[in-house]
Amino acid sequence: MNEIEVKARLKDAKHGKDIIRKLKKAGWNFGATLKQKDTIYCDKETLKRFDQFTPVPFSRIRIQGKMAWFTLKKSEINELEGIECETEISDPKAMHEALLQLGQFPGTIVEKKRIKAKKGKLEVCIDEVKGLGWFVEVEKLTNEKDSEKVQSELFDFLKTFGIEVEDRVANGYDTLIYRKFGPLKA
Repeated sequence: MNEIEVKARLKDAKHGKDIIRKLKKAGWNFGATLKQKDTIYCDKETLKRFDQFTPVPFSRIRIQGKMAWFTLKKSEINELEGIECETEISDPKAMHEALLQLGQFPGTIVEKKRIKAKKGKLEVCIDEVKGLGWFVEVEKLTNEKDSEKVQSELFDFLKTFGIEVEDRVANGYDTLIYRKFGPLKA
């Protein structure tokens, strides 16, 4: 299955709370607010052009409370679609060392507070990303081959919450952080 998503910048926390209120009214169930720290890894050549879309695999170690996950992502068309394989890991430090041995290096770190809800095949996340601000994203796991069509449908859904075309974000948080703050310091 492919994960296909769209993302938009929110004006502020109030806008995010308004979306949550409307989704709850429509029957969406929200979980607790999560704190996530993602370290994104790639090979040395990709690291040199980290802020440019390249259809190569990226790895991620996500720490959330006392839990951790390893994720492999590979996008073919744009940053917000692609194959995602994820598994829980018990030792993120050992996974970090394994990735280094495999020639993968940390490109950036993304820290965020996230609240999410699911309904049917959709998941909505309201994120406060350290250094970037507030965002909303909606994603769908699907076998649909036309990811641009699905992204268009997902963005139409976001428009119902006052999201405008100029709010749309075509990059992942990792790319946005890299563009704003540059590469990680060794």
